[in-house]
Amino acid sequence: MIGEQVEILEPLIRSRAFTTTFVLIVVLLVVITGIWLSGFFLRSIVAMSALMRRAAQGDLSGRLEAGGTDEIDSLKRNINEMLDSLTQAFDARSELTRKLQHANSSLEEKVRERTLELEQANRWLEQQALLDGLTGIANRKQFTETSQRMLDRSAEEGAELVLLLLDIDYFKRYNDTYGHVMGDECLKNVAGALQQEAEKHGALVARLGGEEFAVIAAMTEDGAVSLAGHLVERVRSLQIPHRDSKAAPYVTVSCGGVIYLPEAAQVAPPLETLIQAADEALYKVKSSGRNHYLFGDRGPSQVT
Repeated sequence: MIGEQVEILEPLIRSRAFTTTFVLIVVLLVVITGIWLSGFFLRSIVAMSALMRRAAQGDLSGRLEAGGTDEIDSLKRNINEMLDSLTQAFDARSELTRKLQHANSSLEEKVRERTLELEQANRWLEQQALLDGLTGIANRKQFTETSQRMLDRSAEEGAELVLLLLDIDYFKRYNDTYGHVMGDECLKNVAGALQQEAEKHGALVARLGGEEFAVIAAMTEDGAVSLAGHLVERVRSLQIPHRDSKAAPYVTVSCGGVIYLPEAAQVAPPLETLIQAADEALYKVKSSGRNHYLFGDRGPSQVT
């Protein structure tokens, strides 16, 4: 009886053991699969998190491996596409920034060039305001300003100063005979000769107007006499023909000068006072044959 029961129950026992074993195997597989999936998801999440941190810091070069078809790989592909779009946007911005910087540099260079041109133009205008338009030497304005400064300094320091006025002899006749074009050339040549000679003596020469020139320099009385003589002789040496001159068969100049001899701490006289004194000396030269120089009330000094 008992044996029969055992025989009846034995298949059930074996079936139950098999079922239990099967269930345990399934549970084990589920656990293993879960662990594997957890690790896979965790690795993917960690990789995505690390990539996003790098992207947040400005490094957009990284990409995720996404060769599968599951949701995780789909998410990875979306992240990669987002990084591609960001890279393109940053590249476009960088290119735009480069172009803007280049444009700014070009604009700054043009501004510098225009500023330099403007400064040069202003300097040119300032120079033109102080230069004679025909001869290129100092004009009356520059001569007046410079002479007044030199006169004030001479009075303060007790230093000697010489002022000379020069006229081209019979220049109206020269113009009438040779024409105004040749007259202008004559003025240019005389001005150039006077300037070259004056520079040797550290003097300033200016054209006051017409055929009248002026020279001023800080020097001793002996130096002033030497300067006047050299100026007159330099114009003679040009040998510019002048057949209607009563002074010589070539262009000459008459020169009247004044030497200022200040006392210490003396107040400088008006510049016009010196100009008037030099003009009076020049008048005496013209009245006594021209083609020489004279200082103040001294007799004419013929240059040989």
